[in-house]
Amino acid sequence: MHTLQTLHIMLDDDRDGLLALLLQEGNAGQAIELYCDEMGATREEARAAVRELSRRYGIPLRRPALAPWLVLIAAVVLGSALVFQA
Repeated sequence: MHTLQTLHIMLDDDRDGLLALLLQEGNAGQAIELYCDEMGATREEARAAVRELSRRYGIPLRRPALAPWLVLIAAVVLGSALVFQA
């Protein structure tokens, strides 16, 4: 019985480690999906669990990166300015 309990704890630690890795990479959506699949949780339960995990490990939840869009917009604006300047 003790062995099964230890195995269950190790699996929980593995899952939490994978979720933490996904959060560190900025993949909160994938972490939520994984939690739903593994635990049979609703999306709201999974979001709450992932938020708690991010708090426990000190990993900030990131919103989708805007930097690539800002670079693209800047390039278009700069390119347009150079075309009209010539």
